[in-house]
Amino acid sequence: MNYHKLLKDPYYSSIIFRIEQVVHELDKELLDEGVSLNDTNVKSCLQKAAGHAKGKSPSLPDSNKKEEGMKKISMALIELGNQLIQGDESNESITKKDWILSLKATEDSLKIRKEIYGHSRGYLDFLKEFFDEGKIL
Repeated sequence: MNYHKLLKDPYYSSIIFRIEQVVHELDKELLDEGVSLNDTNVKSCLQKAAGHAKGKSPSLPDSNKKEEGMKKISMALIELGNQLIQGDESNESITKKDWILSLKATEDSLKIRKEIYGHSRGYLDFLKEFFDEGKIL
């Protein structure tokens, strides 16, 4: 499937935006704590959240600060997925399939940004620029 097309679909892009918002906010928190994750770490978190949605029990080690940070992001994504799938009075629920597709599209975006920026935090740097720019508008 071409996940890149999902980035242009308003329905999916709103879900992807929420995913990226979680990743960005937690990355900022972790950096403030002296923990620097890279794009590969984030990819692992996205995959763990997708695995959880498929009914798997992800391994979430926390033996060092980096693993603790990855666990924090993974758990936040799992919680976001649960909230979106269950829905609430202000938002319609989404399907597990749409959640998983959104995670895969985010992973595809990560791959593209990592290649464009050419370093291990390319995607995370893109998110920082994206959200910082949004605060100006």
